[in-house]
Amino acid sequence: MTEKIICPYCEKALTEKYYCISCQKDFGVAARHSEEGTLPDYQIAQQDYIDNACFHFLKEFVPISHWDIAQISIIRDALISVLIKFHNKKEYDLYPWLLEPEDIVST
Repeated sequence: MTEKIICPYCEKALTEKYYCISCQKDFGVAARHSEEGTLPDYQIAQQDYIDNACFHFLKEFVPISHWDIAQISIIRDALISVLIKFHNKKEYDLYPWLLEPEDIVST
């Protein structure tokens, strides 16, 4: 059994240099940061952008609301779902996550 990182777009195994042959995307930076347990700055900024957009949306309807990640995450999940379903966006581009190895059983 070997551990491989799976492409967040096509769900195929990345090469040992963290490249997706199918999608032709390099995940080297993201994979190295994942090994350290953090996201690259540009991905943290993307998460912040989405969370802030959701908070500003909430503030439009409830001006006295305060930052509450539980409420923001509900809005975020709904927003991401709509963007994926109706606008062909990829979840990883909208709200990236740590790339973690998955076990692949050799056959």
